[in-house]
Amino acid sequence: MPTDVDRSKQIRFRVWWSKNSTDADVETATVTYTPYVAGTTVIIDPATALSTAIPAYTFGTTANVLEVTDFGILNKNTLLTTTAMLGLKVASTMTNASANEISIVGLEIRFTPREMFGPEKNTLGGRRLLTTDPLGVKLAATQET
Repeated sequence: MPTDVDRSKQIRFRVWWSKNSTDADVETATVTYTPYVAGTTVIIDPATALSTAIPAYTFGTTANVLEVTDFGILNKNTLLTTTAMLGLKVASTMTNASANEISIVGLEIRFTPREMFGPEKNTLGGRRLLTTDPLGVKLAATQET
């Protein structure tokens, strides 16, 4: 996870994919996640759904064209400040397309970077903040400012 993710803003996900046939299949890409805390969370298959799912997508009738879904959303303040990594899983419902017809090309993740200065950022009341926890903050000792 990027260290500058602003957890007070939503994180958006969409899938880039292609289909090797010419029929206008309707499919739904699903993105699930697991937030991992270093030294604590057991690695598991990501199974938590996004706050807002990626909507169903109708493929065009041209084969092997790069296509993209609308966005699914992970709501703001969903991830803890102790989350060090986000496990992600991308799949398709495969309700209309046959096996091996769809290729997932990539997952786009859009987030708002956390500002590194100013009120409630990396300084608070003129005091520098330590970022010892992944994306968490703690006040630095006076002698360290």
